[in-house]
Amino acid sequence: MTASRRRISTLSFVTLTAALLLAGCASAAPTATETSLPTETATAKPTPEPTPTATRASMQLPFAGDCNSVFAAEQLNELVGEAELDEPWGADLPPEETLGLLSCRWNGELSTLEAIVAPADSVVNFPLDRYVMSDCGSAGYYYCGAVGGDSETWILVATLVSSDSAADLQRANTALEYVESASHNYPQPVALKTEKDWWSLPSCDELDSRLDMAAILGRAASEPAYHSDNIPSGPTWDLLEGAGRTQWCPWTVSDGSPYDTESKVVEIEMWPGAADTDAMQKLIAVEGIEPIDVTGADSAFIGPGLAYSGTYTSLYVIDGPNVMQVYGLDGDPAGLSAVATAVLEQLQ
Repeated sequence: MTASRRRISTLSFVTLTAALLLAGCASAAPTATETSLPTETATAKPTPEPTPTATRASMQLPFAGDCNSVFAAEQLNELVGEAELDEPWGADLPPEETLGLLSCRWNGELSTLEAIVAPADSVVNFPLDRYVMSDCGSAGYYYCGAVGGDSETWILVATLVSSDSAADLQRANTALEYVESASHNYPQPVALKTEKDWWSLPSCDELDSRLDMAAILGRAASEPAYHSDNIPSGPTWDLLEGAGRTQWCPWTVSDGSPYDTESKVVEIEMWPGAADTDAMQKLIAVEGIEPIDVTGADSAFIGPGLAYSGTYTSLYVIDGPNVMQVYGLDGDPAGLSAVATAVLEQLQ
């Protein structure tokens, strides 16, 4: 997703808040079917070309998926001084790819700079007031952002709030101008189209009402909560969740109080349509990832995951075009598998 959660939430500034970052893609494009030639070829009419849809074949990432193309080196130097592209745990996870989303972060001498680019029609119920405000930091958030783009492309650029909010806002607006200009050199981003075999994600409360997580894990009590402020947040998470491309649900299980030292946390992330993304294939190719049998799954893999910075065991379960990540329970394979099987029964 320890000291810091993964960067499924792109604006996670560890000096200010511990943010969970996360966590889908679509099924492969349908194969072309053969059509018999007409008997009288002289009178045959040409078949019109089908209208392109946002399938795996036509999905398009902003800037061809390359963060190094977003800013020129001299622009970064102007904005934040000498800077390095940050590649934390959790970068380039499948849900970002399914949404046609690119999120990039640079750590500079003057500030941290982030750029998030997505198809405009994928931005649903986004809480813009958390990231863009006239007086940066005044609402209690730690972001100073500017939003722009056009009818096809949505762009958010933000920096870490400093003591000079006017300079922060100017930096964000200048950075936005650079990203808008550079984006015109690339095709418009396109998200994957939701297919009928993608999971429709239930709410965490609804899922909890169908499951007895304590019984599944052989404990006395369970609570659908995570007793920490270490939860998913940030603009990338908000984009993915709003579009239905990811969801995070935690449970604390115990034999008494959920706060006792023997309590355990198990967390799941659901990624509709994630199985065939390039990011997912890279994820299950990480050194130490091994196949494992999970009842009800088409395939599953377990090993060093991206739930936390550092090494942490994650279980990746593939069900058709969908993926579920399960982690926690101190990496116990039997417990993770039991949870995966129970949740799969509710999603299939």
